[in-house]
Amino acid sequence: MRVAWFTLTRPRFAGPPSRAWGRGFANWIFLALTAALISGAAWVSHEALSRADLVSPRASSIVYDRNGAFLTQIGEKTRDSATGKPRVDYGYWPLKTVPQRIARATLALEDRRFYDHPGVDLRALLRAAWRNLTSRGRREGASTIAMQVARMQGERPRSFGEKLMQAATALAIVARHGHETTLAHYLRLAPYGLNGHGVAYAARFYFDKPVDDLSWAQAALLAAIPQSPGRMNITRENGLALAAARARCAIARLETEGALDASQAALARAELDHKRPLDARRRPETLQLALVYEALAREGLARPVADGDRRIHATIDMAVERDALRLARRYLANFRGRGARQVAVLVVERGTNAVIADVGSSDYNDPQAGAFDFTRVRRSPGSTLKPFVYALAFERGVLKTTDLLNDIPEGASGVSNADGLYLGPLTPRQALANSRNVPATNLLRRVGLEANFNFLRDLGLHDLETPAESFGISMAIGALPTRLEDVMRAYAALADDGIMRELAFTRDDARRPPRRVLSIDSARLVASMLADPQARLPSFPRYGPLEYPFAVAVKTGTSQAYRDAWTIAFSHKFIVGVWIGRGDAGAMRAMTGVSSAARLAHAVLAKLHDARPGDIGPETFAPPPGRIAIDLCRAGDGGDCTQTLREWVKPAEARAAEAHATNAHFDEPAARLAPTDASDVEFGQRRERGAAPLVIATPEHNTHIWRNPEQPERLNRLALKLAPSGADAQIVWTVDGKPFATAQADETVFWPMTPGKHRIQARLALAPVASRAVRIVIE
Repeated sequence: MRVAWFTLTRPRFAGPPSRAWGRGFANWIFLALTAALISGAAWVSHEALSRADLVSPRASSIVYDRNGAFLTQIGEKTRDSATGKPRVDYGYWPLKTVPQRIARATLALEDRRFYDHPGVDLRALLRAAWRNLTSRGRREGASTIAMQVARMQGERPRSFGEKLMQAATALAIVARHGHETTLAHYLRLAPYGLNGHGVAYAARFYFDKPVDDLSWAQAALLAAIPQSPGRMNITRENGLALAAARARCAIARLETEGALDASQAALARAELDHKRPLDARRRPETLQLALVYEALAREGLARPVADGDRRIHATIDMAVERDALRLARRYLANFRGRGARQVAVLVVERGTNAVIADVGSSDYNDPQAGAFDFTRVRRSPGSTLKPFVYALAFERGVLKTTDLLNDIPEGASGVSNADGLYLGPLTPRQALANSRNVPATNLLRRVGLEANFNFLRDLGLHDLETPAESFGISMAIGALPTRLEDVMRAYAALADDGIMRELAFTRDDARRPPRRVLSIDSARLVASMLADPQARLPSFPRYGPLEYPFAVAVKTGTSQAYRDAWTIAFSHKFIVGVWIGRGDAGAMRAMTGVSSAARLAHAVLAKLHDARPGDIGPETFAPPPGRIAIDLCRAGDGGDCTQTLREWVKPAEARAAEAHATNAHFDEPAARLAPTDASDVEFGQRRERGAAPLVIATPEHNTHIWRNPEQPERLNRLALKLAPSGADAQIVWTVDGKPFATAQADETVFWPMTPGKHRIQARLALAPVASRAVRIVIE
């Protein structure tokens, strides 16, 4: 019998159970860490690549006046990443090429091994880490140009993780775009103080020159700023000292590297030694003007010179702007006692419509509505729209210069004149120059409410779609609200022979093409009426604020209850518009346009022309083409016709007026030709039929002139000038019947004034043709 033996054996184990479990766990940790590292690296790579695109904020602009003086700059509103507070950043001008001087100075200070590493400088990192561990004091950084680009493209809270992300992004940026493009982008984003960014902007802002024109000293000074833009403010003494010290380091390194020779380095150091804090650029006191350019730029109506040159050349003359503001404040101070609180002034260059001064209020910080721009606030224009009522009537042939308009009480319409008086029958020249309400409203009714309403809209004086009947005939005397800016544009068309142009605020702005809104004939007729001081009698006395020592067409306006006072005046060179009133539309005390706004307009225009008291200008406005000048007197003045008005009429109208003067009775209510001086008949000097008429433009008939005793005798002279007639002939001027001078028909002669009564006449040298004698009194 066999017996089976079983051997019991103990199974083999690698070790205790706890040791095996620990080893498996370690493997699991290793695999997890490896996966995490791979995932993290993939995420970092993906994030870095997503940040590697080169982006920058929109480039801002700097606005300069017509003479190159700083006016304002237009920035981008952002929020500070550290404080969360709003701020405005400027600059970010693109670079076509990398400017070599600023590039070398920047690399000498910020990243000397820029071209030797892929975006992260390991050598610099190790050096900075060692120094920060072994020394005390200010910690050393190792950010490369590419790392700074990564940081500036997206401002984020600073942390160790963000620093690693910047390093990864720097590697991606250089790998994708290359060193040169990365450097150019840094020079576009880098901060250069005063919230300005980009070296092209900084060169223009601080030194007013292109970045390629910077000297070595200027380039080194700018290259020093990005390290600490707040501390290195080169408009201050201490900030300039810090920046200059760092700039000298850049010059020394550049000399060591051979980029500069000894003489260039010495010249750069000398320039830095003599550098003084730069002038801080400040906005104008008329802050509304800066806001105007900001709005124009955002609307695309104010364009910079080029993409890489973000200058905007304004038409504004800051010297004229300051003068206009100073005068506006002075005159407003005089009128405050009568309830005036605000003022606005616009000055436009005639012919181009370039705005050279724009004062929106007396002071932006004035609590009396100073922040409003009253050149762009709709107000009642008073009588300033009357000239366009007359212009439309002439344009449509409804009115002739020899017609008579009744200025008499009209109970049915309820329209009366501002002075409560009525002057009876008036020529259109008298009615407009005297700013009579009754003739203007009657003329508007005669031409048509709808026609006038549409014409005023075509001139840009309103954009209303309401029926014309909503305003009625009172639209001629202030019922239609408009803006000073719009009124100026309409008067510019009147001054520019009927051509309407948009107002220009920049030299390179985009404007609609000019268009004709009036014929030359109508525009010049109305302008001549507004420039006739004799025609303003008796409502506006001579030698007041409406009269100038040179040719000026002027119109005033006063709204109901003296809420607004207006004056628009234009000379051969400029158009000036003034508004005075209150921000709350409250009433002032007897503040008419002629007693307030006209005085300020006179002061501004005289300053523009550099005119002095006692000056006499011989200039006149061009007459309407195809018309001749005649002297008219109104029936009822008697046979002497002591009061005459010079009028421009068509030849057919002149013959009709001459026939009327021969056949009419003196009590007929019509304008008639003034009788020829008796001495003309005596000397056989009546104008021959078909000959060009001789009409004396200055002096005017029945003028009373006072000599200025404080002026030298050589300056107390009276200008003798004929009205333009197109004739090219020799003229003999006579004073009190005695020949005084011989001159061409278009030439001005100056006669030394002597006290007493005088009679002045002009005649052709070789033909029996003479002007009507002009009588004056000199005291």
